[in-house]
Amino acid sequence: YKNRFLGVILSCKPCYTLVAQSIGMRRALHVDSRYMSVLTPEYISVVTNLTKNRHLVDYQHIYAWILRQLSRAPKSPKLQFVSFPKNAVVIIISMNFESVMAGISMNGLPVLILPSIEKRFSLSGKELGIISAANDVAALILVVFISFYGDYGNKIKWVGGGACVSGFGLLLFSLPHFMVGPYDVPDFQPGKGGICVSSKNNSSSGSCDSNDSGAMWYYMLLFVIAQVIHGAGICPLYSLVPAYLDENVEPKQMPVYIGLFYLSALLGPGVGILIGGQFLSVFVDIDQPSGLNLTPKDSRWIGAWWLGFLVFGLLFFLLAIIISGFPSSLPGAKERREKHIREGNLNKKSDSNEARLKEIFPGLKSLLMNWTLLFNTIGLSVEVIFIYSFVPFLGKIVQLKFGLDPVSNGYVLSAVMAPTMMAGVILGALVVRQFPIKSVCKRSAFYVVVSQSFAMIVPFLILLPGCLNVNMAGVSTSYTDSSTAKTRINSTHEQVMATYSTDVLISQCNVNCSCSIDHFTPVCGSDSIVYPNPCYAGCTATYDNKSFGSCSCIVTDTSKSGTARQGYCDRDCKNLAIFFVFIGICLCVFFSCIVPLTTVVLRYNE
Repeated sequence: YKNRFLGVILSCKPCYTLVAQSIGMRRALHVDSRYMSVLTPEYISVVTNLTKNRHLVDYQHIYAWILRQLSRAPKSPKLQFVSFPKNAVVIIISMNFESVMAGISMNGLPVLILPSIEKRFSLSGKELGIISAANDVAALILVVFISFYGDYGNKIKWVGGGACVSGFGLLLFSLPHFMVGPYDVPDFQPGKGGICVSSKNNSSSGSCDSNDSGAMWYYMLLFVIAQVIHGAGICPLYSLVPAYLDENVEPKQMPVYIGLFYLSALLGPGVGILIGGQFLSVFVDIDQPSGLNLTPKDSRWIGAWWLGFLVFGLLFFLLAIIISGFPSSLPGAKERREKHIREGNLNKKSDSNEARLKEIFPGLKSLLMNWTLLFNTIGLSVEVIFIYSFVPFLGKIVQLKFGLDPVSNGYVLSAVMAPTMMAGVILGALVVRQFPIKSVCKRSAFYVVVSQSFAMIVPFLILLPGCLNVNMAGVSTSYTDSSTAKTRINSTHEQVMATYSTDVLISQCNVNCSCSIDHFTPVCGSDSIVYPNPCYAGCTATYDNKSFGSCSCIVTDTSKSGTARQGYCDRDCKNLAIFFVFIGICLCVFFSCIVPLTTVVLRYNE
């Protein structure tokens, strides 16, 4: 309005100097030309008439009248385009939407895609753990500085900039897919991973020439760097948005808004797992090689793990542009806060607008001397250990322990995780809302400590019986004509190649078959034993590349040569429902602490 008023005054040169000086606007000549579009001859005429007798005019009244007239004037299309909404609902919805996307990208998609990345890039479990924890490294380093300096600056700009950084990190995470080249699907060609081809000399490969895990270290490095960048971008969202809400909404309603914010964050993992399952139902290279008709249930299948990171990376860039245009505070927020300070509901914060590095360490010392914060931090640590050490690998645990394929795994996990986590946040918000404002910190911290003690149940869930162990010939069980096989339970393809020579897979029944472990296409024999591929089962006949016959290593009661089919044998899986019931209860209790935890962090030092 001030700029529009100055635009009107500029149109009346005789009165410009006197009016500008009377209301303290000596920089009126710097008015934005965009606002001239709202002027009409009527406004110019009225101002001219009012200023004919300068000694009789109260220019403050002129100023007020012009503001009233301009407030009724419709904005031009250009002004509507460049003006961002200042409505609290629009801003909060945008923040919640970014919170959903953060939950999808950090705790949703990775839960499902880690096994696919492990298979595609020949990574070990230790390397997957490093990738999963990389985004927390950035948060651990930056959270103190972002929280400190962001509190003195424009929180909205920090959050918008963080969204842009997060988008770049997600795009970088998908880059290895375009660098590694098309996926070479193992097939059932004669010899190697296909049927047995008799040969006088055993040419079975005892080396791991095709296992290029050592040559793929730079892909792992890219994953780690991308995760660090993504974690750095997410850091302002969770450290500054709660403070922004606390400063701009009614104190009594603050737990509700905080609950909605974290509810959105917890909606993200469920949505991410569901969407990730859909992406994994698409072949990794979109189009399958000619002659193949793989399905997600095929052990050779790798889904389009990269597609979700590409899509949400672009969405983060778009959201960054939108959020950066919002105001630094909501209309009327300052007045509401001053009112509650006068009433004694809130304490006045420091008026200093300058952040100094030397103030960080004394501030940390005062935090560590606060017992309420310490108990709150202990509860938060327990929750973080659970969330970041167990939840990212929950998809792989379910897949291995209960034998679900990636797509079915996504449906089941999303159906369990999303409702229970959301219910937990709602429960926590309702609990905190019942606490009096003046004692909300102590009661919230007590609730956190009591509820987080429930975490002792979680490690015991791993002991719940699931599927039977995989009986793989030469690894966890011996060939029928050999007693020299070594024993390993639940060994993976990579563990077999890293731990053993392929000699343990060779027996009299396949010694002349020229087999290679490089082609891991497991088959289930009619003796209920899994073989690394049809060649190691001694099979010499194939039927549609899905079943095999004349297998010399498979001996049954009725014949000396059995049959085999593609895939693993039935493992008699059970207790899946019981496992998810306990997981759901634990998730609900854990995430009911999010609102109490945040309330203590925001209010303990006021």
